[in-house]
Formats: sequence, structure tokens, C-alpha cells
Amino acid sequence: MPQILFPTPPRQTLFAIFALALGFTLSAASEYHDRTTLDGNIANDDLPNYLIVGAGGGGLQMALFLEQANLSYRILEKEDSAGYFWTRFPRFGELISVNKWTRNATQQWRFDWHSLLQAPISMRNITDEYFPQGRDWHQYMAEVVELAHFNVEYGVTVTSISSTRPCVTTLTGTTHCSRQRVFVGTGLREKPEPALRAMGGIPYSQMTKALAYHKRLCILGNGNSAFEVAQNTFGVADRISVIGKHAYRLSSVTRYTGDVRVKFLQSVENYYGKLLDSVVFVPEVVDMENKEFQSLLTTTAWLEQLQCERFVIATGFQSTVPGKHFDSRFPPTNEWYADVDNSNVHYLGWLMHERDFQRGAGGFLSGYRYLVRNLFHHVHEADHGVPYPHHEQLTVEQVVEKAIARIQTADDLIILQDGVVIRDVIVLPDGSEVSDNPLYEYHEGVTYHFHEEQFGHRRLVHLFFAWGDSRSADKVFDSHHHFSDSNGLVNGFLHPVVEVQTADGPLQRHVVEDLFMEWRRPGFGSAIEKVIRNALMGNLQEFKAPTKLKYERSALNSDSAIPFQRQDRNEPNMSVTLEHMSALKQAVETGYSPEALDKLRRITPRRLPHLISFAGEGESQAQCNPHDVKCDTT
Repeated sequence: MPQILFPTPPRQTLFAIFALALGFTLSAASEYHDRTTLDGNIANDDLPNYLIVGAGGGGLQMALFLEQANLSYRILEKEDSAGYFWTRFPRFGELISVNKWTRNATQQWRFDWHSLLQAPISMRNITDEYFPQGRDWHQYMAEVVELAHFNVEYGVTVTSISSTRPCVTTLTGTTHCSRQRVFVGTGLREKPEPALRAMGGIPYSQMTKALAYHKRLCILGNGNSAFEVAQNTFGVADRISVIGKHAYRLSSVTRYTGDVRVKFLQSVENYYGKLLDSVVFVPEVVDMENKEFQSLLTTTAWLEQLQCERFVIATGFQSTVPGKHFDSRFPPTNEWYADVDNSNVHYLGWLMHERDFQRGAGGFLSGYRYLVRNLFHHVHEADHGVPYPHHEQLTVEQVVEKAIARIQTADDLIILQDGVVIRDVIVLPDGSEVSDNPLYEYHEGVTYHFHEEQFGHRRLVHLFFAWGDSRSADKVFDSHHHFSDSNGLVNGFLHPVVEVQTADGPLQRHVVEDLFMEWRRPGFGSAIEKVIRNALMGNLQEFKAPTKLKYERSALNSDSAIPFQRQDRNEPNMSVTLEHMSALKQAVETGYSPEALDKLRRITPRRLPHLISFAGEGESQAQCNPHDVKCDTT
């Protein structure tokens, strides 16, 4: 019988590791107890094993695992409820993540992108809408907190994280510490864009239909936020122009969950139907030294040329970590999403997305719930001696059976596609071991890069799901889904890939795709079995080196097809233009000082006379229901 290593029950675990952990635990407790005694600002002596900063999806998912392992923790949340972000976003309510039911219960998690693993309820207990509302997700998280009896402190704003200890400091000056680690799941915030705000722009978070009513509306940005605004205002605005720094990227083309969803593209159809909407592509600024200034300058020119009466700042979101500033999109991390300055601090949720950004779903709950699961298993092993779950002593027949079952039912491999962060790993017997009945290890859905030291130089076979090599618009509706050529099988859709790690690099064999995504019909099982057996036995004649991904990220096939709107205009008043340029430059160079922003606020109406500033009337209208065309703010 195969030996399966899974976490032991919490009480057994405590007895099993008591002798080994006693010395460390007492010394750690003593160390932090001394600090508590010496520093009156530290919250209390009763330190939990773990602190979690943020009660969003990542924080709640980690809390579920800790709760069920009987490990103490405390969640610190600055708002008055869990998942508060989703009470404000998306601005017009409807999420882009799906909530689909399927009669195949073994595949339910492939279509449920909102529910937390091991939670007492699922999102479908809240709503059966395919695209739920943000408030539905907020309600789901609130009910999970109540049913799971989480230890959450609301109204606690963390302002900094220690670089040496598992401690955080709050806005009141109180220091909270844990005995072992801090998990940070503070997620995203809307980009501040101070110069654009000073020029009269409407923040995405405050946009309403009333603000667009009978106006020439310009929308800055070319992601889902921008196209969501366009989708919800084109019916009431006089004209809409979406202005972005690159061609819009369609999720159906790029296969990336975070790219623009088709449901938001009515404004693009309007453009091609000449219904007075436009999509403007402004090339990215190449002058890196003055990129920020040049970008503002170009934006102003387009606002002037399109005679915008209102403009929306829908340039997206940015990662936020208390007390930390970083120039990159994500906080820099080491293995297991640990902070580069403090290995006892780990990031959760969106902050785990760096390794598969624009490829997989690691920045969305549907994906990061599995990354959090793996991080928990790592911490459970490192801190408490509970072995990371995996299967040992499997025969060839059992490995084949396990691999086929995973292809037919796995949700983590499907959602975290392309094998960028998660794969199944089969560990082959050591080459020095000669046996007629070799035994294997099987590791399901591991964050495999972080296990390289553990696997060492042992022979490995990986299993994951990938899309076809070419991702461009002309392939989206291609009826010729897969074929074979001199390089072997070529698929167009998501399909299993078996990869063998060799001394000369990886070799892959692609398994034929199944449009039903089940691989249960006659012929599929035998095809999978053949590939797995060949990989285990070293019969690699049909395995090829990975091909380079032809990754066309634009929505269309060539720049010549990208929609532009060009208009003739009168020559601008150069004195006003130069004055405005000077104000923009001063704002950037002073780090958006109040004085520079005030100057920009005063000069902008001369440069953009058509523009109606958001200040005053616009700010009061922003208090209306986003969907109200007209509303009485009195």
C-alpha cells in the first residue's frame, strides 16, 4: 500500500513535536515577553502564533487553514468589515470573475472563482448570478468570518511592519507581535494620480452615470476599469473616448484573467459602427528619464484635441503594503513570498502575483487560494514539523491512475494555467536504485520553484495545463483546434502537458485537448496513460523541447488595425500651452507638492476650456448611485 503523508490531527501534532519545539517555544516566548515588559506600547503578553494584516480574500484564506490546524492567530483589519474593498469596487458593481454551477461536482472549483477553500459556505450560498456583484462577495466574506468564528480586530490601521521581528505598528502607536510570522494581505488601492486629480479628473471610484450625462466623456486607461466605465456610460454620454497607453488586451486572446473582458467591449463595437465612440491608442513614452512628465503632457494634448468635457481617471490600481514604498508593481520577495528584509513576513493574495502576472490567476482569489494553501503547508512544516502533504511509495500503476484522476478533476492546475507557479511533480527513484518494481513520490499542485532544494538533483516529471503556443485574435474562433506536424501535437485550447526534467533541459509532450475539459471519453485515458508511462520509463522519443510562446498581447493582429480617432483642430494658444507645461513639470519635480498642484488647478481651465472640473458639483454628484442617470444631491 502507498504511504500517504498528510497532516496529523492537531492534538497528535502537539504531542509529537512537543519535545523538539519546547526549547525554541520557551525561548521565543521569553524573548517577546521581555520586549512586552520593556516596551509599554506592545499590545499584550498573550502572543498568537501568527498575525494576519488584512481581512480580504488572502487573509481569510490563511485564517481558515490556521483555524482548522488549531494554530493561534489574530487578524488586524483597518475597516469595519471583512472584504471591505468590494463595497467600493468594481464601481458599477458587477465582478469579472465567474460563479458558475456544474453538475460535475468533481470540477466545481474550476468554475467557482469566489469561494474560499475549506470555508463553511460557498459563494453560491449567497447568489447564483454568473457575474456576482461586489457587495455579494463582501457579504460572503462577512458570513464566512461569522460562521468560522475568526479572531478579527476591526478598525486597526497598521502603519508599518518590523524589518527584524514578526511585529507590526498601528496608527495609534501600538505594537502587535506574534510568536512566529506575519502574513500581509493588504491588496490594492486606487492609483492616486495627483496631477490628473488637480486638472479636474474624476477618480474611477467616484464615477457615476450622472457625471457623464450628455457630456463628451474621456476615459484614461485601457484595462477593465476603463472599459467598465465606458460600458456603463455610453448610453447617456454625448461621446466617449477611451485613451490608453497601449492597445487594449482581450482576455479571450491573451488567456489572462486580468485583461479586458469581452462583456465590456460595446464601446469598441460602437467605434467600428461609427456611433460616435472612439478608442485611442497613445504609444507609451520612451523617454524613461522624463516618462511621468511626458505622459501627463501627452494626456493633456489628447484631452484638448478631443474637447473632453469630463474625464475619468481609470488608470488602475497599485499594490499597497503598510510602511513600504517600492517602484515595482509588486513588493520584492524571496521564496515562499517572504519579504526581502524580514523572512518572517509573507505576502498573501494579490501580493503573490508577481511570478505569474499577465499569465496565470495568481492575483485573483480563484488562483491565490491555492498559493495560500501551499504557503500554509510550508509554514506548518517549518514551524510545527507537520510534513508537507504528498504521496509516497506509489507504483507505476498508481502514479498513472493518480495522474489521470488529476487531469480529470484538478482545479488548481486548470486555474493556475501554463504551469508558471503550480504543477504536479512526480519524483522518480534515484538512479542508483535498481528495482523491478520502482516506487515514486507524487506531489499534487505544489509551488514547484520553492521545492527545488528539496527535490535536489532527483529525476522529475511535471504535469500541468497549458494553452496553445499561438495567442492572437485570428486563433480565437479557429475551428481547426488541434493538429499534428513535424513538432508533434499542436493544441489551440487548454490541455495537459507532461514535462520531463533532463540534464539537457526540459522535454515536453502535449496531450490532445478535450473541448469538454473532462478527458473521460474513449481514447483520452489511453492517450494520457501512454504519455505518463513513457515519461516514467524514460521513453522520450516523442518528447520535444518547449517551443517559444508566440504571445501577441494586443487585441488585434497588427498596429495598423488598432482603432484611432484623429481630428483636425486649431493651433493651440502657445503661451497657455507653455504655461501649462511648466505647471505640469513643476508638479512632477516637486513630488506633487500642494503649491504645485494648486497652480496646476488654476491654469488647467485656460488650457482646457471645455473641461468641467470634478471639484464642486461633480463631487456632490459622485455621492449618487453610480447607475442613476440623474440624481438630486440636495
